[in-house]
Amino acid sequence: MADVAAGEERRIVVAVDESEEGRRGEEDSGGGGRERGEPPRPPVIKVEVKECCGDARDVICDMVEKLGADVLVMGSHGHGFIKRALMGSVSSHCAQNAKCPVVIVKRPA
Repeated sequence: MADVAAGEERRIVVAVDESEEGRRGEEDSGGGGRERGEPPRPPVIKVEVKECCGDARDVICDMVEKLGADVLVMGSHGHGFIKRALMGSVSSHCAQNAKCPVVIVKRPA
């Protein structure tokens, strides 16, 4: 990743799903409140919301590349070994395949 000068714009993708943790992450990133008709937060951070359908692993990696993201931030559900082995892990897939650095935030204990 290239060095970014102070004040220079960065493109950060925050991947969320419809889970409670995903909605909390959206609120924390400045994108929340749209369902409740609340006015947007002050323009500290420019937020653009995109809703996509499909396999989350592919959709997220494709959007990262399409948007030219500098970093991908996403959560992890923390599924157990067996469930992860059967279903696969979206965060693991993205960490291996996204075309930018990936930050995975674990669910609070």
